[in-house]
Amino acid sequence: MNIKNPCYHSNSSKAILLTGASGHIGSKLAQSFIEQGYSIYLSSRRKPDYLKNAPQHVQWIEYDLLEYEHTPQILLDNLPVITHFIHAASPLPDRSEQFNYEFYTVNFQAFAHISKLLLPHMLQRRQGAIMAFGSYFSLFPPSQTHDRTFIEYSAAKSAMMNYSLFLYKRYQQCGLHSIYFAPSRIQGPYHDNSNSQFIIPLQRIEHIVNEWVNAPAGEPLWFLAHGKAELQKGGPSLSAYIPNSLTPINETQSIPSTKNTSALIEVFQNSFPSIKHANSEVIQAAAFEQTAGWDSLNHLKLIMNIEQHFERTIPSDDVVKLNSFCSILAYIGEKKSL
Repeated sequence: MNIKNPCYHSNSSKAILLTGASGHIGSKLAQSFIEQGYSIYLSSRRKPDYLKNAPQHVQWIEYDLLEYEHTPQILLDNLPVITHFIHAASPLPDRSEQFNYEFYTVNFQAFAHISKLLLPHMLQRRQGAIMAFGSYFSLFPPSQTHDRTFIEYSAAKSAMMNYSLFLYKRYQQCGLHSIYFAPSRIQGPYHDNSNSQFIIPLQRIEHIVNEWVNAPAGEPLWFLAHGKAELQKGGPSLSAYIPNSLTPINETQSIPSTKNTSALIEVFQNSFPSIKHANSEVIQAAAFEQTAGWDSLNHLKLIMNIEQHFERTIPSDDVVKLNSFCSILAYIGEKKSL
């Protein structure tokens, strides 16, 4: 697939947002995607050398994730077309207090911020994919260490992992494909690359990420864990990697029951007789012009019922975006005042 115009995206095309494009892992992935002709947005603080003669389907975005809330306008303008988000940015480790702050900000806060920006668009089209590069130490946090940097490193990666799992559990039935990589050691310039079963070649990482990008929509969550450079398909299989007290996610698990979810299900049951007695999974899959009775007229009635139930007003500019149960649920969660 070669997309020569970076502003054009057909329904079948894939547009990738990759952070950390100047890093060890990010630069390898970026060059692989460029060679394959993907439409790709590359984010980093400095422009990588390999982009000096970049083709037209590649767009570099200068974005300092330490100031993640100052989202570049070019990224905001292209949020609706991005289908895959890969968060590979991470500061180089050192022992300073500044590093502890930077590591948490870049690994978790920036990842969550960008994911939240993309989520409404991905849910609206019921298709999207988010990947986070984590660490083995988010699965096995250090139990006996006085190294504060190491502890905070593990905490930041654990926060990233839990957010990835949250996205998977809550939105996987809405077409969102979330993946978290937790490798032990990737071959690179920052540590000893002596022979070890735990050293994962960078080429293997590249191969797996490409498999993920080319996978059909709706594939279950995959993990890359300690010493295991393989995809775990059919839902995450974590029993070999984490304590028994932590329960693996069931790939058929529906959106967790929350106050907003339960309330919205009730609104849908009262708005559409065709699903009044349907189970929650059917209601959560409801979408405009796909659910019996959900036409333009009844869409306005649904919005009025939502406003009445939640005692808030939905701006007219937002009404057209709320075209599925999942997009409405995400909207309610985003607009905490609703």
